[in-house]
Amino acid sequence: MNYTIKLYYRLSFKQIKELCYEERLSDFLDKARETDYGFLFKEDETTDIFMDRRMYRYLYFKLKSLGKNISMNIINAVAYILLLEFEVRDIISIIEIIRYQVPEDQGKKYLIKKLSKGAI
Repeated sequence: MNYTIKLYYRLSFKQIKELCYEERLSDFLDKARETDYGFLFKEDETTDIFMDRRMYRYLYFKLKSLGKNISMNIINAVAYILLLEFEVRDIISIIEIIRYQVPEDQGKKYLIKKLSKGAI
């Protein structure tokens, strides 16, 4: 509880407290799925690698929308730098997909941006 950011944007103090003090992981996941961030905790793909991708994808699309809606602000510079970082992560993932000969359909699951068919 001491290490959480106290912004209370989408989670109330009560919700954060309940999540922090859950004793079992299954109870934590059930409560987390009921929040606005429930899309991050899919039951079918709960591996850590897909959790990272879902978080990055959420940030990617949030930054894209912020960059379009806000003009001439510091968020534009920050968004640009973070979007470049996401591009670099995707390039590294594509190199690893090719190197380890991962099938294209499966390899796309590791990318932050969506690519069209035949792009890898």
